Amino acid sequence: MISQQEASSVLRDVEATQTRTVRSGLYAAASPHLLLWGAVWACGYALCQFTGAEQWPIVWGVLTATGVAAAFLLSWRQGRGHDRRDRSVGAIAIMTLTVGLFIIASLVLFAPVDPRAALAFPSLVMGLVYIMMGYSAMPRLAVVGAGIAAVVMAGFLLTPEWTALFAAAAGGGGLMLGGLWLREA
Repeated sequence: MISQQEASSVLRDVEATQTRTVRSGLYAAASPHLLLWGAVWACGYALCQFTGAEQWPIVWGVLTATGVAAAFLLSWRQGRGHDRRDRSVGAIAIMTLTVGLFIIASLVLFAPVDPRAALAFPSLVMGLVYIMMGYSAMPRLAVVGAGIAAVVMAGFLLTPEWTALFAAAAGGGGLMLGGLWLREA
């Protein structure tokens, strides 16, 4: 017969193992998406650094449409063989669309005078989203989000003329490194 203390210890161990297993699955699902969006961000922000602001909507329109299509393909491939009642892929798509529309609406409403502010803002919002997601279930994602936000703000404040390249490195590079880091978790 085991003692109450031993039983409690075993239950805590089982719960910790279950938490690690769920977190590992979340990291495995998120990793390819971070790699994908990291590549989109790196290309988009690098192109913005070397093109005029009038070209930015075209750059981001093409890259965003490509990224969304690729993300849906990734989600579809990841969802094969999973329980059909699992609506997490759809929920993530709706959340992504909501955040994207929030960014667009904010830029329209507040129309930054400095176009570099318009470049930095989406990275800051996404950094915040990753931090919030990290707090709930994936601590590594919170680290990725904080790093993105910190580096983009540093670039904007310290070397404003290079904001887009800071965003390419922090947003794009940070997401890709984060995706590799999540893969190892």
